Amino acid sequence: MKKEVLRKIGIVLIFIIVIVVIFLTIYGMTYYRRKFLGDILENSDEADQSYTKHVALILEDVDSDFGESIYEGAKVQGEELGIYVENFGKALPFDYSLEERLKMAMTSGVDGIIIQGGKNENITEQIDYASKSGIPVVTILDDAPISSRICFVGVNQHQLGKSYGNQILKAKDNQSHNIKSVLVLLDTNEQDKGYDIIFSSIKESLSDSDVEVDAKMINRQTPFSVEEIIHDIIMVEKDAPDLIVCINPTDTITAYQILVDYNKVGEIGIIGYYNSEVIERAIERNIIDSTIVINTGQIGEYSVETLGEYLDTGMVNEYISVDIDIVE
Repeated sequence: MKKEVLRKIGIVLIFIIVIVVIFLTIYGMTYYRRKFLGDILENSDEADQSYTKHVALILEDVDSDFGESIYEGAKVQGEELGIYVENFGKALPFDYSLEERLKMAMTSGVDGIIIQGGKNENITEQIDYASKSGIPVVTILDDAPISSRICFVGVNQHQLGKSYGNQILKAKDNQSHNIKSVLVLLDTNEQDKGYDIIFSSIKESLSDSDVEVDAKMINRQTPFSVEEIIHDIIMVEKDAPDLIVCINPTDTITAYQILVDYNKVGEIGIIGYYNSEVIERAIERNIIDSTIVINTGQIGEYSVETLGEYLDTGMVNEYISVDIDIVE
């Protein structure tokens, strides 16, 4: 009898401790975010700027050139509209997932959220929760079409696929060896049908050629899985493609590095995504044939502009397209 009483007391104590920990965590995150924003506005040149709204920009990689370019576009537009745009996660002491940062942004009481994609059901659910809580969400680059997001800012997937198709045909004409097989690296994201549109548009663009196009679905749970899959495509699989098409910066850099590290330069071509110093040098050395560049500055600019308009009027377009360019 005594043991049973002690057991029940122990369960109650554990429950109380859990509740206290949850409360302190939520309180700590709220305090930290508010103090962080206050310190920024007090101790920097931004103190002279009058901000009326606070928006969280949540990117997959806060430190990449790709993400920084989006942030700069958002920041500049925010300054014009009196909206403070925070690169959410940049100043945090640990790496947090998109979902974790999304929850933290909601807890800290931001006025709006810009998030890169809805690649899983949990993020979609959190976007819906934010919407119900009165926090509008704009998705960028990777859409969450079944969520309650107010707008998606990105590229026209059909046009993007056509651009890839045209670059494949150019590479076929320019290569010293025949390009008979092309492998497109896609994402195993069942919610975003944009990848299907890109792949279909690529195939449509090549319908009159003798090029065989296939797709490889990549599970991006860890960066190592991406590297391992691309390594196996180039080094292990019996029938390696003549050309690899990448639809994100990480795959582009990974494929390039593997070609260089394993002396496969000249045997397999690459059509990449985005531009950076590394990609530009690879194009100059004819390791990467060309790269598709979306206007990341416009993504940041348009997403903040959209949030500002929605906060003022309650109405915005559900889809906004940005420009595409080619570097070759």
